[in-house]
Amino acid sequence: LVSIIVPVYNVKPYLNRCVNSLLGQSYQNMELLLVDDGSTDGSETLCDEYAAQDARVRVLHKKNGGLSDARNAGMKVATGDLITFVDSDDYISKDFIEILFEAMLENKSDIAIANMKRTSKRDEKNTSTAWKTSNFKSEDALISMLYGIPFGTSACGKLFKRNLFKGVEFPYGKFSEDLFTIYKTILKSKSVTYVEFDGYFYYYRD
Repeated sequence: LVSIIVPVYNVKPYLNRCVNSLLGQSYQNMELLLVDDGSTDGSETLCDEYAAQDARVRVLHKKNGGLSDARNAGMKVATGDLITFVDSDDYISKDFIEILFEAMLENKSDIAIANMKRTSKRDEKNTSTAWKTSNFKSEDALISMLYGIPFGTSACGKLFKRNLFKGVEFPYGKFSEDLFTIYKTILKSKSVTYVEFDGYFYYYRD
């Protein structure tokens, strides 16, 4: 079971595209946790509508506390063996989870990582069908991540074994919250697999 955690705060124009990309995954054994972080623009209602339509969707309504607080709230109720994070104005390719899950199995790794591609209304998604796979030991993965080559510190675009987050939380009230968090999961891992395909689409708002 894969737990997908999506913090939601006043993103009504983008939420449908995000959630549809998650529910339309080729890998279907998932739970989708929509964490409504005190939305006031109708996003909270959309979350409830998705939960009413699909049994895989669970909604948490909470007082506004920011991205870290919302992710932590989602992790507390997640039941999956694996966990991934998607921001509510972004989206993922149809095969994102399937490719990363298979890479983890084949390489016996604890974390699998895809490319994050910046996109906008003028840029359509472009997923390659031929990609390279690279494996890293924990410390080598940490060095690569801190240099940002070939992957960065973002929590998004990665599939984790959930037990890597035991005792690890995102810091409340800090900017660049991923920088304080993801390195800890890398250090707790035995190996990390990077798959060179465009799986996560970071939506750049003009």
